[in-house]
Amino acid sequence: MILSQLAKFQLKPDLANNGQAALDQLERQAYDLVFMDCQMPIMDGYEATRILREREIAADGGIRTSVIALTAHASAGEREKCLSAGMDDYLSKPASRSDLAVVLARWLGEPSAPEVAPIAQDNPDQRKISHSPALAKSEAEGGETSTACWDESAALKRLDDDHDLLAEMIDLFLEEAPVFMAELADALSRADLLALADAAHAIKGMAGHFCAEKIISLAVKLEHAARKASAHAPAADLHPVGNAADTDFQSMANDLTQSTVDLVEILLLGNRSLRCSTSCLPAVERKEQNQ
Repeated sequence: MILSQLAKFQLKPDLANNGQAALDQLERQAYDLVFMDCQMPIMDGYEATRILREREIAADGGIRTSVIALTAHASAGEREKCLSAGMDDYLSKPASRSDLAVVLARWLGEPSAPEVAPIAQDNPDQRKISHSPALAKSEAEGGETSTACWDESAALKRLDDDHDLLAEMIDLFLEEAPVFMAELADALSRADLLALADAAHAIKGMAGHFCAEKIISLAVKLEHAARKASAHAPAADLHPVGNAADTDFQSMANDLTQSTVDLVEILLLGNRSLRCSTSCLPAVERKEQNQ
C-alpha cells in the first residue's frame, strides 16, 4: 500500500524485501529518505537501523539518512522503541494519505500534490466497488454482509476516497492472503511460535487496510500470545498450556484463518477482476478443505 501511496506524490521508491537487503542497497546508493518496516524477515527494521547508524558513525562523514519507522503497533511504547533504535520518525500502518503527506513534508520539504483521478459521475464502478449478484442474494437472504468482514467506508476514508487504490489493495490482498494463511498453517505444523507470530502480524497488517476489526482482533491476540509464549518457553507445545484457553494456538489460528477466508470470499464476490477470481479462489478452497 505504501508504494501506491508514494506514487500519488510522484515518488518512485526502491523496494527491499528485508532489513539485510535494505542495508545492501544503502551501501550502494544514498537515499534522501528510508521507510523502514519494523517487522521483516531475515533482519527486522530495528536491527537494520542500528547497523545503519553504526556504519554512519564509523564513516564519520556527518551524513545521517532519515529513517521513518513503519509499524502496525500503534502505541507510545512502540514509538519510543523505534526512536531508540535510531529511527527519526514513526508512521503507524495503515497510514492515511494525510499522515504520509505530513511525514514527507517534514523530511523532504513540501511534497508534490497527490494525483487524484476525477470520478466520473456516470460510471458507478468508479464511485463504489460493486457487489456481485451472488453477494446481493446472500445479503437478501440474511447472510453475512461485507460490512461484517470489513468497513469499506472507513477504508476509503483512509485513502481519501481513492477507489482505484482500494481496488489495487483488494487485488493484492486476494493474491497474498492465501500465502500468509499457508505460512500460518506451516508454523503450526512445525510448532514454530515466532513464525506463527510473524504470520499473524502479516495478516493483521493486511486486514488493517480494510478496517477488518474482527480479523485484526484475532491476529493481535494470536501474535501477542505466541510472542509471549516464545519468550518464556521457546519450545512450547502449541496445544493449551495448563488450563489457559488463551494459549490454545491451534484454536486461535483456526479462528483467524476462517475469518480471513470469509473476507477473501466477500472480496472475491465483490471484485470484478477475473484474474484474482481465477488465481486466488482455488488456493483458498484448498485451505478450507485441509482444515
